[in-house]
Amino acid sequence: MKPETILQEKANKYFVYFDDNQKTAILEAMQSYAKSFQTENKTDKAMFIIKEIGSYFGLPEDYNKLKSRKGELIKARQIAMYFIKKHTKLSLQVIGSLFNKDHSTVISALEKVNNYKETDKKYNIELINLKTILDEKIETLF
Repeated sequence: MKPETILQEKANKYFVYFDDNQKTAILEAMQSYAKSFQTENKTDKAMFIIKEIGSYFGLPEDYNKLKSRKGELIKARQIAMYFIKKHTKLSLQVIGSLFNKDHSTVISALEKVNNYKETDKKYNIELINLKTILDEKIETLF
């Protein structure tokens, strides 16, 4: 059940004591709180994906913030962006900010991963392995 639905149900028990303006203010505050919780959960999931991708490729923990243009770092960042987009509903701008990049870099990364997935068997096998690892862990943790 969605957090805002749970909050709504809990609030309805006490709404008999408030007038309409108070009810509206309380509901808006509760919905705002529920949305912030969802965003935190998405960001936590994104950070988990970044960590898992880095671990898979044997990279330092802060690889997502490094400015290096080394191939293995670029590849890991692109794959992490791809899986974050698949597993969360974060905007391209928010995803980019996790890597100190802008949204256009995320678009480019998604296109490259999709292209490599279609043309490079080894790359596709890595993606399948990572998908299996991430799906299993994300299902357990989130």
